[in-house]
Amino acid sequence: LSAAQLERLAARLRDDHWEVREAAARALKAGPTSAAAHAAELVTCLVDPSSHVRGAAFEALLSVGGRVAAGAAAKMLHNTDWKARRAALQLIAALEDGAAAPHAGLIETLLG
Repeated sequence: LSAAQLERLAARLRDDHWEVREAAARALKAGPTSAAAHAAELVTCLVDPSSHVRGAAFEALLSVGGRVAAGAAAKMLHNTDWKARRAALQLIAALEDGAAAPHAGLIETLLG
């Protein structure tokens, strides 16, 4: 996909219909580099009202893996919504390859 097509696809993550948001997240997962480029947008989908969208975003971010997904999720750790913080922690915990290591201090502080 071209950069313009990827931008249009990522914009669909904010569509009014959950089916469209879910399809956009799944499409981004199909190309891990596409998902990596839009990791920040996918992380915001972790608190979507639809469990389908949350699941698709989680899977897309797992396909990215590593520090890109962990870095995007770490930004959500400061969110005022506890559900957003929980989703971010769950994603960071699911990542492999020591992706959480750079965020260990912040996570420890938040968990108190």
